[in-house]
Amino acid sequence: MADLTHMVVDTEGWAHSNALHTGHFPLLLWEMLMAFGYTEPPQYTGRESSLLGTARCHMIVKIPPCPSRLDWESWQSTVFDRKVADSWEIVARKAIEEFTEKHPAEIVDTPYSVIPLKDETTQAWTERVNRNLNYMMPDYNARTALSFRYSTALAHMYEQLREENVECRSHAREAHIRQKNMNDTTDRIRALKAKSHARKLRIQELTAELANRT
Repeated sequence: MADLTHMVVDTEGWAHSNALHTGHFPLLLWEMLMAFGYTEPPQYTGRESSLLGTARCHMIVKIPPCPSRLDWESWQSTVFDRKVADSWEIVARKAIEEFTEKHPAEIVDTPYSVIPLKDETTQAWTERVNRNLNYMMPDYNARTALSFRYSTALAHMYEQLREENVECRSHAREAHIRQKNMNDTTDRIRALKAKSHARKLRIQELTAELANRT
């Protein structure tokens, strides 16, 4: 279980925190939200468990309504990972991407426009790339372009590692199932052998008893 210093755990095992102590993606998410008028930090709720011998964590981040923008309602993001400490970072990063996708027009003229979008098939992604990397744009900046390219490369690398991690965990679950099936089969074989041995002893006893009577 994760360190409980910065969270409150309820009776059902759910851990609650604003995760600002991490200093990483949760803090970056909160700073971005504050820049757009939010007054309450996101709240994270997660619970660790085990599935088929593999550790997993269900993590939810809830973003409250924006008091300065009445049409920005509350919303949430959800991820499944291994531990609470890892899941805070992953779900916060996901929320950052989703926020920039929800509000592309508001993001354009802010420093957060260098954050790459996850879905490369959208018009928002195309516009984000064009704005940051097209040297013909009037506000093109070489440092910003480099930062955007570097962030995009890191995002791609992260997704590759995440996919590999999902595949490894899937293989681990399959191996656990196979091992459990093998153990169950072994137990059944042992039980059958024990029954067979007991019957053999009983037959010997009956045979001896019959021989004594004759």
